[in-house]
Amino acid sequence: MKKIIVLSLIVFFSVITVSYATIIDFRSGDFSSADGESSFYYGPVGLTINALPESAVLYQDSTDGLGIRYSYENDEIEQSEILYLLFDTPYVLHEILITDLFYEPEDTGSGWFKEEGQYSINGGDWIDFIANESQTPSTNGELSLIFSEATVISTIQFQAPGWKYNGLQNHEFSLAEIDISPVPEPATILLFISGLIGLIGFRRKSRR
Repeated sequence: MKKIIVLSLIVFFSVITVSYATIIDFRSGDFSSADGESSFYYGPVGLTINALPESAVLYQDSTDGLGIRYSYENDEIEQSEILYLLFDTPYVLHEILITDLFYEPEDTGSGWFKEEGQYSINGGDWIDFIANESQTPSTNGELSLIFSEATVISTIQFQAPGWKYNGLQNHEFSLAEIDISPVPEPATILLFISGLIGLIGFRRKSRR
């Protein structure tokens, strides 16, 4: 019986998250009007996108997605810039797709380095991510960040260090996609649990 309950719960949450998953593609035409704006609202999922600091504006294109125009690069997130995403209601986060994050040679040509970036969920600690050796300049520098456990988000922020090591390395990136799904409503969970209790009672009655 315990195995049935555990299996049922796994199936339930898998169905909930997969059935209602939404991929927000920042490279699509839905976000073209965000270009040049300091803030942009995307109604279908209740998402506000802000460019920081003050006087920074968003950049958008169909190849890489979202960046910020403020510092030395007009199309990516770097140095003092922050891309801030705020949802009207919480969502479960499944995946983030980063672009323009390369494994590339230093400016002197003396060695190669992996570009780095950071994200922060719900105002928490900054978490590092780094390019891998397949993300050479001949690619689009795509890196997929997978969240296997239920990560409920209200906000996500992105930043990059920019120039490092006496100007030999330039660390910057763009945001292409995020994959989210609604948080299961209490009523839905309660209905499932009620059905599960009924199933247990039926099995016990059948055994008698």
